[in-house]
Amino acid sequence: MDIAQFPGNQDTDEEHNGKTDAKGQGLDHVAFGSEGCIGAFMGVFDAAAHHVKKGGGQTSQDGQERECNKYFHERNYRMSWSAFSAPLKKNTRLQSTMWFFLALICVAITCALGFWQLDRAQTKLDWQAKITQKGRMPILDGSFLGSTQDTEGNRAGLLHRPIQLQGEWVDKHTVYLDNRQMNARPGFYVLTPFKVQATGVVVVVQRGWVARDFTKRTNLPAIQTPAGVVMLNGLIALPPSKLYALGEETKSVIRQNLDLHDFRAETGLPLLEISVIQVGAASEGLLREWPQAATGVEKHHGYAFQWFGLALLIALLYVWFQIVRPRFKSKDSVIN
Repeated sequence: MDIAQFPGNQDTDEEHNGKTDAKGQGLDHVAFGSEGCIGAFMGVFDAAAHHVKKGGGQTSQDGQERECNKYFHERNYRMSWSAFSAPLKKNTRLQSTMWFFLALICVAITCALGFWQLDRAQTKLDWQAKITQKGRMPILDGSFLGSTQDTEGNRAGLLHRPIQLQGEWVDKHTVYLDNRQMNARPGFYVLTPFKVQATGVVVVVQRGWVARDFTKRTNLPAIQTPAGVVMLNGLIALPPSKLYALGEETKSVIRQNLDLHDFRAETGLPLLEISVIQVGAASEGLLREWPQAATGVEKHHGYAFQWFGLALLIALLYVWFQIVRPRFKSKDSVIN
């Protein structure tokens, strides 16, 4: 084998001889160039065709995978949402039921309190009507007090009934109750024991009201107390109501309250456990425009109105937040 035929030695030989085969070399180069270009072009075409074919297949495969993934993902999503929404709906129903019963209980309680206030108002109206009816009953004779028929049980049933007394005033034991009002004016209630002529018992009579002296508290207003046997008309009543007093009650003529038990021991008089309110026109320097017993019906009506209003408010709030508002929200969600 001729070593000169190797490609590397061929170049060396041409360089050594100083000349080349222009014709052969040109044809070889042209042939090689044309074949290389055609080969390269065909290779690129084949590669492109291969990639297009492969790409089409890949696109089809990717589409199938996407459909498959979409199918499984949608199923998985629906399953997970159902698993989440089931207890949520259950809790929502439970909460709605709880709110319903809570609102129902609150409405029932407030309505019951409203009816209770109306019942109290009606009770006081009945009591006032009974007092008015007793005041129109026939006048009792004062001789009834201290008789054998005058027992504690009968006496309680005779409250507010009119009575006519005949006897004498025990003026030396007259008492002035301070801080009492008549027609919104401060003054004194004047109380004087009265001895019934027929039986000899003594009853405290609330004679009337007199204005006080504002320049000097200890000054007693001028009143007249008839001497001898007198006759007066009145109503059987309980002793005057007690006011709040600071410290121990004094035994003076002017005092805050009057306790019959202590006053009986103080005077030594056989005082009955009741009193008599003198009625009639003003006389002897005393005013007798006694205030009517306050029933407080207006107060109970006001409380009842408040309770019923609260019950209505609770019902309206429940209807709005549990029925009306959720429907508006569901309509808005459907529209959106």
